[in-house]
Amino acid sequence: MPELFYYFYLAANLVEEAFDWLAFWFFFFLKFLDV
Repeated sequence: MPELFYYFYLAANLVEEAFDWLAFWFFFFLKFLDV
C-alpha cells in the first residue's frame, strides 16, 4: 500500500509541474505575440 501512495504522490507532483510549465509558456507566448 505505501508504494501506491508514493506513486500517487509522484503523479500529482508531475501533473503540477506540467501545469506550471504549460502556464509559463502560455503567458510567454501571449506576451511575445502582444509585442
